[in-house]
Amino acid sequence: MTSWFELRWRPESMCFVNSRLDGYPAETANLLQEAGQKGVRHFAGLQARANPAGMWRSAGCAKLKEINLSYIETMVAMQIQLEDQILQLHVQYAKRKKISLQIDMAGLIIVKAPAGAGEEMIRSAVLRHGEWILESLRKNAAARQLPAPKEYQEEGRFLYLGKEVLLHELIDTGERDPEKLKLELKKFYFSSLKKLVAERLPRYQTLLKVKPKSVEIVESRTKWGSCSSDKKLTFNYRLAMAPPEVIDYVIIHELCHLLHMNHDRSFWRRLGSVMPDYKEKEAFLARQGQFMTL
Repeated sequence: MTSWFELRWRPESMCFVNSRLDGYPAETANLLQEAGQKGVRHFAGLQARANPAGMWRSAGCAKLKEINLSYIETMVAMQIQLEDQILQLHVQYAKRKKISLQIDMAGLIIVKAPAGAGEEMIRSAVLRHGEWILESLRKNAAARQLPAPKEYQEEGRFLYLGKEVLLHELIDTGERDPEKLKLELKKFYFSSLKKLVAERLPRYQTLLKVKPKSVEIVESRTKWGSCSSDKKLTFNYRLAMAPPEVIDYVIIHELCHLLHMNHDRSFWRRLGSVMPDYKEKEAFLARQGQFMTL
């Protein structure tokens, strides 16, 4: 059994409030409070995963040293100035040896720091990577911008297999109006993806030892692929605009759903066994998906 234990730190009274613990005796709260006070002093909040096999070495333990502090993570908000920008940092303290930085697509800067790391140590680490942080924020901001309108003419540029290609290299432009060219281009993407999936699917079916009931290319605004409970797979025609390895990722993802219908740990482990760098492909779709349109 795994339960979630939540605490909120109230600085003015130096105590935890709003605690919740499901499935464990009340005295456990006191142990976790002591652990938090002994570990990191600056709290905005604390979450700890309580696991009988990992958090405690024996049932009903009463000693602080018997708590596995690797399960305890605290989070605080900080500000730092880089050039002319005031940036918000989301600092996560946990049992770890080094400081690491992450920036999500929304521009949130996440700092993962060792428990007990001082504010100056964190600021120093952030400043050392200041140039990288600002460049990443600029790229993320650009990626969030709306894509430019498409030009349905001979020299118009469209994505195909991850590269920009002139429209006349994809379809016969002739003397058609933009709406007819758009329709022809959509048909091209549908047929191209159908062929690509048919070529690439058998390899991954063999690796995963699964076989779908049917495969269909569809138009969807929200999904790159899907797997139904009756083993029918669908793939969004816009995937023809993505690099081949990203198409492979979506194929593997949906085939893995034939083994695990939800996104539990077993699903991700199976996917990772076939494509270890699948997170890079997910990030590509999150970052570039808005540009893969007609």
